[in-house]
Amino acid sequence: MKILIIIMAFFLIIFEAIPEGLKDNGRKMMAGFFQFIYLFIISITIFSFLSGVCIPYEGKSLIKLIAGYGLLRYAIFDIIYNLSADNEIFFVGSTKMYDKIWQWFFKVTKFPAAHFLWLTKIMALALGLTWLIK
Repeated sequence: MKILIIIMAFFLIIFEAIPEGLKDNGRKMMAGFFQFIYLFIISITIFSFLSGVCIPYEGKSLIKLIAGYGLLRYAIFDIIYNLSADNEIFFVGSTKMYDKIWQWFFKVTKFPAAHFLWLTKIMALALGLTWLIK
């Protein structure tokens, strides 16, 4: 069951990031294909859970599951999005609030964005996987 949680978390993050990146890169048909796969698997999972086929994982803290997923999403979403959109791997945009906060942070602290993001994403990946597994 632990491996299923990890697979589902990676699936949710990857198949959300790829269509967004492809869409921003002008490849809308390919983005639609990946979005179809994403929504299809989400639908099957929800119906499986509601029909009793998928049994909830006992003994797992909901807070750790949510936090672990959040950390895993922070660790890999932007990287996959940037690769799909043909941006630099640690590119920080300027349109979304998330990007504006990072832009402000790097301007104030003078930290090199790529080094800081690489370090924090590695730590988030390790901690997120740990919380999802244990």
